[in-house]
Amino acid sequence: MKKVFFSLMLVSACTMGQAAVLFQADAAPGEINTLPATVGASFDGGTDVIVVANATQSPTPIGDHSGGDGHSFRVGDINPGGGAFNFAYVATPPVNTDVVVSAWYYIDFTNGLDGTPVERDYIMMARLDTPNPFSTSPFSRQGYYLAVSLASSWPSLGAPPDRKPYLMKRNNDGTYTQIGSYGVADVTDGWHRLQLVCEGTTIRGYIDGVEVASGTDATYATGTGAAWGFYEDNGSPNFPTAGSIDNLLVESINSSVNGEWQFYN
Repeated sequence: MKKVFFSLMLVSACTMGQAAVLFQADAAPGEINTLPATVGASFDGGTDVIVVANATQSPTPIGDHSGGDGHSFRVGDINPGGGAFNFAYVATPPVNTDVVVSAWYYIDFTNGLDGTPVERDYIMMARLDTPNPFSTSPFSRQGYYLAVSLASSWPSLGAPPDRKPYLMKRNNDGTYTQIGSYGVADVTDGWHRLQLVCEGTTIRGYIDGVEVASGTDATYATGTGAAWGFYEDNGSPNFPTAGSIDNLLVESINSSVNGEWQFYN
């Protein structure tokens, strides 16, 4: 079982607490076929995590959530016939405790070339135990995840419902445990704004500003890493739009105030 991992440049209002930007990065025209210096790339297979112009992608991602510059991070496994985890992560992350990690994701659950569903996971991670998800052997990746999947399965967690958002944690033995319940509404193909909020022992997931999953867990009180990614079982050259991500943002929260976040592009 293998699973690519990158947020919004602007948060106009926050009533959950006072926010402070810890990290942000945008895909800019001057960084074609590379990454900003503040963003690292980490793999267990494939090497395709680059900045590209949206117009060069075929099909072109519907809509533009790139802050108007027309570029996004192209994240995927360049080798057809086999999937892999591919991550973008904060190259020099601060220690984060109460934190919001967010991104625009282009989600595409198109079936494989034979018309059957292909395993695909869109994943956002916070409070990771290491900055680089694949810097240790065996790979740990312990922390909290917000995910949306199709035809997927995770050790001990099993198969999540297709297109339903969910929260989980990776345990130190490599298994996964769900946090809270699955979201009710399907996540449709197209651009979506994903946010993963860790505030004390409360973990929340948001899609397009709407809370879709929540629960409590005390396993990871703090962490040093955040990551954004995508997993596609058969290699993404057949699905070159899936996994496009842009505007990476990590913010700290003052958890003394409760409320809801509102996000704007």
